[in-house]
Amino acid sequence: MKIILGIFAASIFLLYSLYFVRIIKGSQEEFEEELLGALAEWMISTGEAARRQSVYLIAFAILLEITYFLLTFLVIENPLLLAFTGSMVLLETLHVFSIINNFVKFFKGSIVLKQLFEWRVERICCMVFFTHSFLILASLIFIR
Repeated sequence: MKIILGIFAASIFLLYSLYFVRIIKGSQEEFEEELLGALAEWMISTGEAARRQSVYLIAFAILLEITYFLLTFLVIENPLLLAFTGSMVLLETLHVFSIINNFVKFFKGSIVLKQLFEWRVERICCMVFFTHSFLILASLIFIR
């Protein structure tokens, strides 16, 4: 289980590092516009199936997050890191419900694509996930 958690944490660390570095440099808007543009292109090219595929994508992301958090609670013994993980679970639960709510509104036509993501919240989640994955990796490597 330690190896699987390590793979999860390393993947999160590497993927989120791209956004994290841009946030630290203060150049996140360009990256966010690029992501939003790619999402728009995908939705246009996918057409009606975009709604169904978005549901699958969100469900898969939730499953990955649940797996990551469960592995963390099963493998990590540090009480501070476990408390941080518990806080992250709460943050991500609120974040996921917000994203789901915005996708529902978007597909109903209540909001436009530009309003789909609250970028300040996305940045906070990125920084927290990046930090958490780093701490998990450090814990797995240095604390046996």
